[in-house]
Amino acid sequence: MPSLVHFLKTGELGPVRTGMTTDEVERAFGPPHDVSVSKRPSIWKYAIIEFTFHEASRDENPVVASITINFHSLESSSFSRYFKFSDWVPSACTPTDEFRAYLENHSIGIVGGVTTGPDQSLVLKSGVRATFQEGTLYSVSYAPKGESKIKQVTCTVPTDDFESIRREAKELGVSVSVLCSRWIRERVLSLQAHS
Repeated sequence: MPSLVHFLKTGELGPVRTGMTTDEVERAFGPPHDVSVSKRPSIWKYAIIEFTFHEASRDENPVVASITINFHSLESSSFSRYFKFSDWVPSACTPTDEFRAYLENHSIGIVGGVTTGPDQSLVLKSGVRATFQEGTLYSVSYAPKGESKIKQVTCTVPTDDFESIRREAKELGVSVSVLCSRWIRERVLSLQAHS
């Protein structure tokens, strides 16, 4: 049976760690009880546990990019149906001070976070982040640090232009985002060729 201490120290939830495929997660936990409508990213839910999957390209299998345990979720009562910790199981009523004492008792280091105001967070040595709202536990999550090789850009276009872009994307069988990314990449390559 997995332990909360292990998750807080490593970011691994039982047999599941970031970088694992959807097949590997399903072998470990069975089929999810809910899956996000969006496929990029895809989020699998097991009561209060969420695995977010990232797909680097359409040719690659999605892999776990983050693991979150949402203690604020209304489904926390069904948590034990999917998963049990071998040690402590906090709840949305767990105060910040009690959580901090648990960390101290298990020699789990805090390296950062926001410790003032109604919404606080603690960043642990492992990279796990614990968030609190109004002084009680909201969630704990893990997403490994790493420099993303992509960046997101937001732009505003007139409605008529957007409709034209949407039609072209549909004809090509891609999303508006993918189509715009292609255009930007083509322009960047053109600019680099003339430099």
